[in-house]
Amino acid sequence: SRDMASAKLFINDCKSWCRQLSPTFTDLGERLIGDADKDLRAFEVEFTNGRIIHSLTSNPDAFASRQGYFTVDEAALPRQRGDLGHPRAVRTSGQQFLGNPGEGVVVAANHLSWFDPLLLLHYSNDANRPARFLAKDSLFNLPMLGTVMSGAGAIPVHRDSANAAIAVESAVKAVQSGEAVWVYPEGTITRDPDLWPMSGKTGAARIALESGAPVIPVAHWGVQKLMGPYKVELNLIPRKTIHVEAGPPVDLDDLRELPITEDVLQVATNRILDTITNMEAELRGEDPPKGRWSMKDKKRVPIRRAL
Repeated sequence: SRDMASAKLFINDCKSWCRQLSPTFTDLGERLIGDADKDLRAFEVEFTNGRIIHSLTSNPDAFASRQGYFTVDEAALPRQRGDLGHPRAVRTSGQQFLGNPGEGVVVAANHLSWFDPLLLLHYSNDANRPARFLAKDSLFNLPMLGTVMSGAGAIPVHRDSANAAIAVESAVKAVQSGEAVWVYPEGTITRDPDLWPMSGKTGAARIALESGAPVIPVAHWGVQKLMGPYKVELNLIPRKTIHVEAGPPVDLDDLRELPITEDVLQVATNRILDTITNMEAELRGEDPPKGRWSMKDKKRVPIRRAL
């Protein structure tokens, strides 16, 4: 049937994505779930990444648009560091900076694609630090990503200021309870024409200053070749190389004893973005621009680094 064909097409796309991500992918077979005589309920394939078994299930309500979602139970989460570290797939480093379980941290990363939350969730889980993303609410409506983000306990950020404040408060409590809270300081996928980090929101800085937790910078590069900015696509051929790197905490010590004002938050945010930008520059082998892209001005503007 047309539904069966669409389901299999989705499953085959996801198998290709898994092979792209890890050379140890092994297909364990697929099965139909539900009553095939009455209705196609779901179509599932099991696969293993080394010793870790996952399942991937298609969504029958979304077959026409080739959407779907992952179902991964707690026991299936990756626990081996470097699991994505194959030189022809994803090269990772610096996961030790994410700290140990029970140590609250704010992790700040650049944002290149709708795919990179999946990449960074895996990177954090590999370090035995399950990630809780602070993410804008629209991401929860995206195929596959929305389900993964919800299942990972991501904290949605709504556009109005009242709900945004609630999200920050929830993030502070999560950090204080020992969790790793991931934040995109830019607030959305970069609009910089050359994909450098753009001017940011102050959420990561506020969470760090209110909680007293360190800010761990993370830079990544290459995922935009797999899925372009603001595009729903998977470009699997040729094989892509993706880099993910964490660094030591951003130095905010001189700001922590000051009242948390907008000026303090802006300086702290720019320090975080400067660090991520410099890390990304090393991954790219390029010099970063002197200014930072402003969505409001639609050009690069000077960076405020002092109070």
